[in-house]
Amino acid sequence: MFQSKKLSGAALVVALLALVMSLGGTSYAAKLITGKDIKNGSVTNKDVKKSTLTGKQVKNGSLKSADLARGAGDDKLVYKKLSPTSGPSYDAAQANAPEVTLFKEGALTVYAKCFTDTSSPETYSVIYIKTSQNGAVFDSDYDDAEGGAFDDFLNTSTDEDDRELLYSSAGADDTEYYGNHSVEFSAIAPDGTALAGLLSTGAKRGTLAGGNGVYGPGDSCLVTSATWSS
Repeated sequence: MFQSKKLSGAALVVALLALVMSLGGTSYAAKLITGKDIKNGSVTNKDVKKSTLTGKQVKNGSLKSADLARGAGDDKLVYKKLSPTSGPSYDAAQANAPEVTLFKEGALTVYAKCFTDTSSPETYSVIYIKTSQNGAVFDSDYDDAEGGAFDDFLNTSTDEDDRELLYSSAGADDTEYYGNHSVEFSAIAPDGTALAGLLSTGAKRGTLAGGNGVYGPGDSCLVTSATWSS
């Protein structure tokens, strides 16, 4: 006696595709079969051809840390080489310099600025942290905000000079690079975002006696950020 066998969700899709393609081709199949025809959870990684899915098939913001393998996407190592803007004083040069984002997660952003105070003259490479939510805390060997009697929280109104994580500076025909000590930081925001990381920063002005090396000609800044997030 003939017995019918119920096909699984994935097998049913394959069978339907084969039938439809034989009748009307792939363009017709693409219009006929949608996600509504596939049982949730029935398609596994074995049913997807290797390297056929790319970022274009994934909706931005749809993947969470729980969807990724351990260690995937939790850290970002960023390297930037920047050219300085300038101003007639430290404050003016700092205010004129654009923010270059190194890492952003939730309410917290780590960014760098590269600028030259022409009154010295001196070139500065500085890494800062900022928040979009009042009541955050952070700690580094340069600045900190702990919310205690002597240190306010990290707020949206906190002055930029009080949010420095690391900096270096260089005078005429000289360089300065920090990347081996006093480079760690951590921060927590009220929305649950937690960051921890290691930083490096270098500043170079003019022409170096031993050659310009990784800095290249002219004035420049080097910054790196290796940041982990919750």
